[in-house]
Amino acid sequence: MLTEPILKTTGSGAHDGTIWKPGGYVSPAAIASIIKSELGESQTAYVASLQRSGNGWTLQDEKGDEILHAEAVILANGLDAARMAPEASLPMRASRGQISFLPPLTRHPLPDLPITFGGYLTPPVPVTDHGEMHVLGATFDDLEEHTGDHWRAFSTTGHQECLNSLARVQPEQAAAWRDSRAMGRTGLRATTPDFLPMLGPVTSENQIDAQAPKPALETDWSAGKTSGLFIMAGLGSLGFQSAPYMAEILVALMAGAPLPADEACRAILDPARFCWRGKRRGE
Repeated sequence: MLTEPILKTTGSGAHDGTIWKPGGYVSPAAIASIIKSELGESQTAYVASLQRSGNGWTLQDEKGDEILHAEAVILANGLDAARMAPEASLPMRASRGQISFLPPLTRHPLPDLPITFGGYLTPPVPVTDHGEMHVLGATFDDLEEHTGDHWRAFSTTGHQECLNSLARVQPEQAAAWRDSRAMGRTGLRATTPDFLPMLGPVTSENQIDAQAPKPALETDWSAGKTSGLFIMAGLGSLGFQSAPYMAEILVALMAGAPLPADEACRAILDPARFCWRGKRRGE
């Protein structure tokens, strides 16, 4: 990996660091749009419940009417996944995140590459309704309650928190943005108690109770696979990096192909791991 002092690029002398020359940055929205265009026909609907039906699952709307019948279902709906599988133990919690949009600076220029420092600052990128803006992020606020819209309000406190973080490495730029209009976007992350994603077949607590305890780094997905209900959720703030690999594992599992993950990896991602831990402790 080729590196060089970031001081040569910023000229500020504020912080030592390295430049990763092979690195880059991408637009998640642009990639999502490309993927969606390649999927072909799709259907969008609010699924109120899942019902086991014959050799698959029936997706129902709020009136109980059938939306779709499928042989297999993947819960990839973040915090809402637990609602769709109440018989399983899927402990997820909400982490509110906020990013700020900052106008390009005419003074105190920044390098044309992302800067990470615990937080992150992008070069100017297209932001809907705002033109080219720097994106500064991000806050992490655990929420006890995430229903409703209270978490959507943009927080000036959170905005200043991000600027304070930036000031530790780029004080001149942070100071120049102090009087800029505070604006940005908020969102919710789905996190788990051990901060690892949930991936694999969904297994009910009753199914686990009927089995003998397994060692911590062993798992058996064969039984759960037969139900046709799977989950990929709880990705936290690193979902864009981890989701492609986890999708490869899940597709291989569903297709009966060799899995690109060893048993220890599967065990730490197993959605049932929290139940297994309780069972091993005799809870």
